[in-house]
Amino acid sequence: MAQPPHTVRASADSTVSAKPDRAQVTVGIYSQALTADAASQQNATLSSHVLDALKQVIGSKGQIKTSGFAANPQMQYGKNGGTPKITGYAANNRLTLTLDDLTLVSKVIDTAIQAGATQIEGVTFSLKDDEAVRAQALAQASRKAYDAAQAIAKALSLTVVGVLEAQTGTQAPNPVPMFARSAVMNAPEVQSTPIEAGDIEIHATVTVALEVR
Repeated sequence: MAQPPHTVRASADSTVSAKPDRAQVTVGIYSQALTADAASQQNATLSSHVLDALKQVIGSKGQIKTSGFAANPQMQYGKNGGTPKITGYAANNRLTLTLDDLTLVSKVIDTAIQAGATQIEGVTFSLKDDEAVRAQALAQASRKAYDAAQAIAKALSLTVVGVLEAQTGTQAPNPVPMFARSAVMNAPEVQSTPIEAGDIEIHATVTVALEVR
């Protein structure tokens, strides 16, 4: 019966950083009124104004989509319990912009607020295509794992026959979130909102098994 080969295993990690080339900005538009219809109508008018202003800014360098809409009653609860009363209605529309020109991020934020948006819910930076960065992380981890396994074999006075197995794994790059803020933080006289995108990191782990004798 053939004996299984003798092996030496080693694992290694690698992290590769890359500059993001895509951004997502989420804008909230909130309005309230005594009736649901009035709140929705006010929100629709305000949203159209914000949408038109943003379209002029991004042109063909990005996309805008509605990522959420809600209209809910506003309730008032008595101090001693009892049946709550409806005091009005609130409507909230959420627009998500995808930008391939990162120089537009600050202008988009300022334009949205000036046009009537009540909330910048967040800015997230990412990569349009991470395959090249992922391959680089895997290559670096592979070399490190192979070198480590060879070092172990050498220390044990073993002869390396060849690579028996290699297992890989990478973590999807985590988008880099920035901030969320209310429109009241930005007055007309305040200078343009500064935005600095951080690096995107892709992590890879490789385990190498060398056949030895």
